Amino acid sequence: MNYNADELIDSMMVHYKVNTISQLAKVINVSQPSISAWKKKNYVNAIKKRTMELGIYKDIFENEQIKRLEIIKNLSTEQLIKLISTKTIALEPLEEMVNKIIDARLEKEIEKNKNNNE
Repeated sequence: MNYNADELIDSMMVHYKVNTISQLAKVINVSQPSISAWKKKNYVNAIKKRTMELGIYKDIFENEQIKRLEIIKNLSTEQLIKLISTKTIALEPLEEMVNKIIDARLEKEIEKNKNNNE
């Protein structure tokens, strides 16, 4: 999945209930210029490493995946095609997300049919 350092840092700020990068820097024991560099240069790997060290990797990265999945679920076909064609979202994780959406919709239909047959 293609992550965005800005969004991940925002997620970390929410996780730690802080309002500024300076506050986040103190909490995660990293300099404020380091966090600014992560944002400016989109250093997702540095964020991954630090979240693993802090034991919050799943909280930050899985929440981001869930948020993206929810957004994609609500897109029209035209919107989805536009996002793919402009490379706003990557195709590889998209296939996995679309399969999850299809599976969920099929499960709902199966459950609905079961309830109608009872």
